Amino acid sequence: MQTIQADAATAADRIVALILAGGAGRRFGSDKAAVAIDGRTSLERVVAAARPSVGAIYVIGGSGPLPPGVTARVDDRFPGAGPLQAILSGWAVAADAGAETDAIVIACDQPLIQPAAIALLAAPLAAQFDGRIPRLEGHAQPLIGRYRARARVRLDQAWAQGGRSMRGAIAALRIEWLEADALRAAGIEPERLADFDTGDDLRRLMEMAPDGDG
Repeated sequence: MQTIQADAATAADRIVALILAGGAGRRFGSDKAAVAIDGRTSLERVVAAARPSVGAIYVIGGSGPLPPGVTARVDDRFPGAGPLQAILSGWAVAADAGAETDAIVIACDQPLIQPAAIALLAAPLAAQFDGRIPRLEGHAQPLIGRYRARARVRLDQAWAQGGRSMRGAIAALRIEWLEADALRAAGIEPERLADFDTGDDLRRLMEMAPDGDG
């Protein structure tokens, strides 16, 4: 069974969180980042989960007030063109603010994500890998993943060559996959990595949340 130790002493100041908040939310019908769940918005929950494991937090896209702990909001370079450009938009600003950094990508509509999941992504990564991404039931989850600074060059190349799919872009990367058993070994419920696109999705997520979750 794959196991990875989430090291609390990881160099968090060399990792940034890029939280994707620019989707139109057409299927949901409103801004998913602003959805209130037990007194906190989905975005507030994601920021709170990420804060202990990273040195800076950038929210890409969206509008409205930012939760405490967010470093800055970054505009999409190409609004509506998908998550790959959003990731590159935020990462470029983070890199301009200091040294090249690794990035942990999270979507704003993952309100049940656990701090332990972010800590696991932030844990030391073997030198041969460009990133660490969950793979659930055989499906890569590239919008909840950790990417080395050097991976930004390849993602930029994918975009420049007409690539728009994040799943397609990561094909050029050497990925350490986090299977469900590795997540559970670290005390993480894989189901809590899910996002929501509809009201029914959100209701299903909240049904799996422990009483008093928040």
